[in-house]
Amino acid sequence: MKWSFFIITTLLVSIGFSQGEANNWYFGQNAAITFNGGTPVGLTNSAMVSFEGCSTISDANGNLLFYSDGISVWNRNHQVMPNGTGLLGDPSSTQSGIIVPHPGNSDLYYIFSIDEEGNPDGLRYSIVDMTLDSGFGDINSSKNILLYTPSTEKIAAITHANGNDIWVVTHKYRTNEFFTYLVDNTGLNRTPVITTLGFTPVNIGDAIGNMKISPDGSKLAITYANDGLVEIFDFDTSTGLLSNLIQIPGFRTPVSPTFVYGVEFSPNSNYLYIGQTSDAVFQFDISNFNQTAIVNSKTRIDPTPFPPSNIVDPYTSLQLGPDGKIYVAQFDYNYLGVINNPNLAGNACDYQLNGVFLPTGVCQYGLPPFIASYFSSNITADNTCLGDTTNFSISSNQTIDSISWDFGDGNNSNLENPSHTYAMAGSYNVLVTISSGGEVFTNNRTVEIFEQPTASTPQNIEICDPNNDGFHNFDLTQQNSVILNGQSATTFEVVYFENLIDYNNDTPISNPSAYANNTAFSSQTVIASVRNIGNDECEAMTSFDIQIFESPMPATSIPAIRLCDNDSVGSDSDGRILFDLTTNESAIYNGQPSTDFELEYFTDAT
Repeated sequence: MKWSFFIITTLLVSIGFSQGEANNWYFGQNAAITFNGGTPVGLTNSAMVSFEGCSTISDANGNLLFYSDGISVWNRNHQVMPNGTGLLGDPSSTQSGIIVPHPGNSDLYYIFSIDEEGNPDGLRYSIVDMTLDSGFGDINSSKNILLYTPSTEKIAAITHANGNDIWVVTHKYRTNEFFTYLVDNTGLNRTPVITTLGFTPVNIGDAIGNMKISPDGSKLAITYANDGLVEIFDFDTSTGLLSNLIQIPGFRTPVSPTFVYGVEFSPNSNYLYIGQTSDAVFQFDISNFNQTAIVNSKTRIDPTPFPPSNIVDPYTSLQLGPDGKIYVAQFDYNYLGVINNPNLAGNACDYQLNGVFLPTGVCQYGLPPFIASYFSSNITADNTCLGDTTNFSISSNQTIDSISWDFGDGNNSNLENPSHTYAMAGSYNVLVTISSGGEVFTNNRTVEIFEQPTASTPQNIEICDPNNDGFHNFDLTQQNSVILNGQSATTFEVVYFENLIDYNNDTPISNPSAYANNTAFSSQTVIASVRNIGNDECEAMTSFDIQIFESPMPATSIPAIRLCDNDSVGSDSDGRILFDLTTNESAIYNGQPSTDFELEYFTDAT
């Protein structure tokens, strides 16, 4: 019976098919492991001792780049970088930091560091430039830049819905505010998206505890150690906002007084695992995002064998690995625990105490956090605008014997790199099933298909210049309603460009409501791009001209035309005569070229 059960669970293994950025972990007391061979093995080269927080990053091929305890940064040769000391994080902070690559520059990495227990150094960032120190990397002049203070010890990161940018989520201390920062091709936007929702940690013990985002980016979970509280939210990877709070209280009781500390999602994002330091690991089914259903699904997951008494806190940090398994930090023990099948309900998940041997190091409380998207099965979907042919691929270190795709709309493919065109915009759960070496691996990803806008051409904007200097501050946004032509301004935005070159370089006009033309009295073509706010690759383009015309400045004093009556019209002295009004034209033009203006005459002002 046990053998049959083993076969079934083996065939249902789910693996992350991660790229190599999360393949090396440095943590604890000189502890380290690598996944570069597929199965994790312990390393003996760590120079770091960290009681809790730590962070590590490798390149896409799994080559170690550097690691940190929140204060120092070690390069791939395990030497402290020349400018790699004095960071203002803390190795006694639950998550003393996380490392995020610059999406627009493959040589730059952001190290976000967090002080412990809401202390004044707060949340800061430093930038590692891998071109420095002969290619071993060093922190450049951007070091310990303050974002805000005070902060809890919690941080997480996920890829933006556009597949390129990265959200970094933190929680401010003594408030219920989540601060979400965007890192895009231009770097870090220091103005956060703020969500005010949920529990307010006012006890320093509640600053302690992990925060994680699900691999598919749809959920965020956070632990508050002292109050024994876990909160789960919906997370929007398009906006960085949190919503739909669900609270799971009651972890810390007189019977179980220990801290709730670690948190992690299963690879398919359907299960949440919570580590309560000396009590247990608990599993929750979050596939039905309802508070009663989630609370009632609580299942105690005991490891095999049961921890010996000398392991004081065997259930601390939890971290999903690139092999789709969840690893458990076991304080002061020379093994990592492992949950082999975290996509399975209850104790079928197969929690083993002695998962990965650490030959020269021991666990402490922390494990390095990573951008959660590294474990999202790395299903790549290119061209996600409605009407486009979406191309799918998967990064896998496995030998693919056969593969099956379910595109989430009733259509399927057995091609390794298929293409599919969706009929409607919306979110689709794409599932891939791979057979490799007699085992079956499954993974999924939510793929968003975005509406494709249209761009209606507005009329040109023509202005008579009141001061005749040839320049004017144009409000280009007055064209928005015509260009959108009924399309929702909450779904689409209009972005303006000074010329076609700027449009091709994606350099928009910074203040389109007060744009000064670049050449006096000259027609200028402005490019208008209508873009889906969730995915700016879904766009349509139009153009219009802006032009300033010189205002006429007629003479303010014009000589009167006086003639003696004659008999040329009617009888003599009848008061009627033919006037040649053009005799005063040169005086009226007042030096302005007659080729630019024309005169019209009226008998009175009406």
